[in-house]
Amino acid sequence: MSDQSEKNETNRPFFPAGVIGLVVVAMSIALMAVFPSRLPEMPEGFVTPVIAFEFVRTMDDVKLIFGPTDSPQRREIVKAMDRGNKLDYVYMILYAGFLACFSLTCARVTHRKLFYIPVCLAGFVLTADALENIQLLGITANLETMNITHFLVRLHWLTWAKWGGLSLIFLFLIPYFIKEGLYALFISAAAVICAILAAAAFMHRSALNEMFGGMTAIMFVLIIIYSFVHKLPERSIVKVDRVHEATPGLNA
Repeated sequence: MSDQSEKNETNRPFFPAGVIGLVVVAMSIALMAVFPSRLPEMPEGFVTPVIAFEFVRTMDDVKLIFGPTDSPQRREIVKAMDRGNKLDYVYMILYAGFLACFSLTCARVTHRKLFYIPVCLAGFVLTADALENIQLLGITANLETMNITHFLVRLHWLTWAKWGGLSLIFLFLIPYFIKEGLYALFISAAAVICAILAAAAFMHRSALNEMFGGMTAIMFVLIIIYSFVHKLPERSIVKVDRVHEATPGLNA
């Protein structure tokens, strides 16, 4: 690698995370095309089919989403949900990888172990999301018999483990953002709003869940943009370079 390339990499330390973030955005668009865009009916307050499905609580919720047994739309809705949830396994690896990469860079730039916590949380969220999808696929596979009570119980906690974990990751990144300028301060404020919406949605399932989901998506966009626009000041670049020289195994 040339000296100029090394300098550019050091100057924009979050750039690799940003590249992963762009793939996350592309995958999000692909999933929007795969999941059903509308349903005949949804629980009160919901407008996004996949969000409504993830936050179902009862058999009546499930029946409302997929419609009656003899509905001509039911089979197509099931197929679309299953395709989306299977493709989601790729998506969850990407977004968890993005958050882990960003958090690791925060740890490297600041030399603070605090930012290893969101790295671990990214792995936790990935696990919860994978297990959540097993419950969703289990529900669609057992629609005819409606033997889904055990799936619904596990789904509730796994869904909130995933969404709550994402909110926690954003909160743990605030100590980094809060010292990094006006745009980063705006991201910090957005993270707090996201956490408040998460708590409110957990206590009262409603349109708040949609608002929380939307705010989570906004957080991803804000952090991806930051990954590309943020530059380290010259004094920080020198400091990072010295750390690399002192610890040659750091990049191994």
